[in-house]
Amino acid sequence: MPSHKSVHILIVKIAAIGDVVMALPLLLAIRKKYKHAHISWLCGSQVAPLIRATQLVDEIIEINEKVLLAGSFGSKLLHLLKIWQRLGLRRFDFVFNLHRDFRYHLLTMFSLCKHRRRWGKVGSHCCPRPGRYHAEESLYLLNEIEESSSQGCRSNEERRQGSVVVEFPAVYAPLHRKVSFLVQRKPLIVIAPGGAKNVLSDDSLRRWPVGSYAQLIQELINRDMAVVVIGAESDRWVLPFLPQKGFYNCIGQLDLIDLVALLENSSLLITHDSGPMHLAKLARCLTIGLFGPTNPLEKTTVNEKIHVIWGGENLSCRPCYNGKTYAPCRNNACLSGISPDCVLQAALRLL
Repeated sequence: MPSHKSVHILIVKIAAIGDVVMALPLLLAIRKKYKHAHISWLCGSQVAPLIRATQLVDEIIEINEKVLLAGSFGSKLLHLLKIWQRLGLRRFDFVFNLHRDFRYHLLTMFSLCKHRRRWGKVGSHCCPRPGRYHAEESLYLLNEIEESSSQGCRSNEERRQGSVVVEFPAVYAPLHRKVSFLVQRKPLIVIAPGGAKNVLSDDSLRRWPVGSYAQLIQELINRDMAVVVIGAESDRWVLPFLPQKGFYNCIGQLDLIDLVALLENSSLLITHDSGPMHLAKLARCLTIGLFGPTNPLEKTTVNEKIHVIWGGENLSCRPCYNGKTYAPCRNNACLSGISPDCVLQAALRLL
């Protein structure tokens, strides 16, 4: 039964977009378990509007993730002092730190807290556990998921079936004028060929080759389908590789809330393991997710509207991402082995 005790909870999840989306089910679980909880969230400025749009957080503490993660030593220290000034000696019943790197613990080291739970070593487990959906693992910190020892021996296929139905909160995403004209044509296919990039790294090995995206877009255009290409301002590098006409270019024009609104009114999203794939979960948008070096079992379950295509089935090195680094790779064989026709046929079946 939900508790009527008022508790103060702090969630620490700075970035990136996909990781923050997979942490959002924790909000619903907290609200269910602690009806009168006061929830604070320490996050980067990029994802703050997305968290705010859930309308489930009482306090959002924004930080400049670019300064904190990639600034000079002096600027990092100054920003850390500001965070300590904001959080120092504040009392929390729980602090949930959804980062594996112990350095994130420094952000709340002067906060007074009864229970601190963070990714890394949790009891006899390492959290998040390899091959486990990260959204489930965030709930594990709240003890919403109880697993018997036998479940730890499940096969990959059994894990793929999902032991828990992860519930994502609704996001208030109004359809603004700059998006509304796009949703008039059906089917509307959204393509996100960039992404997989954050303040600390450019995970190019996660991307399906841009040339493959170009072939796919041209095939969709030839079938008289409406195609919208999305991405951040930093994704403009893909444009010279894409067809010169026939699609709507929205790269650098939409913020996160606009993207959710667009996806809510779209027929299908096609992208690799990146932020837009996770935003589609909030929009309940049908998605084709292209995977290679990362394990789709950690990013989605069959309970979601994501059709996974995992390339490199016969490669012994797949998956090669350990949560921080990738194995040395020159040709990205796992993703480059997924043909545009394979993705096109999957899209046609789903539509």
